[in-house]
Amino acid sequence: GLFIIIILLYAGTHWCYEIVDMLRNNSSEFTKQMPPLIDMLPAERIKQVSDGVFVSHLLPRHTPKDVFEKRCKIVNVY
Repeated sequence: GLFIIIILLYAGTHWCYEIVDMLRNNSSEFTKQMPPLIDMLPAERIKQVSDGVFVSHLLPRHTPKDVFEKRCKIVNVY
């Protein structure tokens, strides 16, 4: 399923992604890979992301309703 990390700009986006990635993969390996910023991603590319993990700087109230309707997993960090 889709997994979105919502975090304020300059609040540790990559750091938060690394923690989520380690928990999802049951690993302590640092990947140095950053998932796509869904705010800037064309809609047709969303389905091409292999692991379905995205980051966003949008506040929850500005996040598309589909994210909540499809019951995506969300990590919201302030």
